[in-house]
Amino acid sequence: MSTVALHHAEPPLILSIDLGTSSTRVLLFDAQGRAVEGVLAQEKASVVTDGEGRAEENAAESIARVGRCIDAALQQLGERAAQIGGVAVDTLASSIMAVDDMFKPLTPLLIYADTRNAADAVALQRTLNERAVHERTGCMLRTSYWPARLAWFQRTQPELWQRAARWITIGEYLEQCLFGQSRVSYSIASWSGLLDRQTLEWDQPLLDVLGITTQQLAPLVDLNQPLHGLQGEYARRWPALRDVPWFPALG
Repeated sequence: MSTVALHHAEPPLILSIDLGTSSTRVLLFDAQGRAVEGVLAQEKASVVTDGEGRAEENAAESIARVGRCIDAALQQLGERAAQIGGVAVDTLASSIMAVDDMFKPLTPLLIYADTRNAADAVALQRTLNERAVHERTGCMLRTSYWPARLAWFQRTQPELWQRAARWITIGEYLEQCLFGQSRVSYSIASWSGLLDRQTLEWDQPLLDVLGITTQQLAPLVDLNQPLHGLQGEYARRWPALRDVPWFPALG
């Protein structure tokens, strides 16, 4: 990756948020796609695991890490923060959490490595035509993807299942916290195992089997559809980023 000193970086500058399983990082790139030297903030992530296959994070803590990394990067950038022309986001793929109708988390954030739904994956493989599902969605009926994950929630936590207003990823939760609305990119949705890759719509046959509706999933958008206008505390905290485009998270 090519780099450039801050004083030689060509605007507009792009702030890049990398929200992964090992750490959260915020970097800066210039108009030539070069990483800007001296602008980097990183904080280690905290995934909870156990012998039963658990692999989950606290979503609020993940958002707080993003915030602290942005704080640090903007401080390093100084006056040139005014030249930021957009914010790019990438997150771990195939994460899932349930929220209520006020977007309050009802579950931890489960990541792709959680295998407590192994029996549910096997049950779906026996019930459905996995080859047809794979042809439509590009994903097999495996533990990493949403069909088996949702079946596990429904089987093991029926009361939660009834309370869940929406099923979302960490990228959607970040947008909801910052903007009061959220969408999911085709990039991230393609890792759910619920996206029909031909129509670019949620796969209705799987939704019917799983007992959820499109209203419980985020609106689908392409990567060129950013949000503008940070809300509340975030607008006050990061005035340089308040009105710049924030692009949907990719996987």
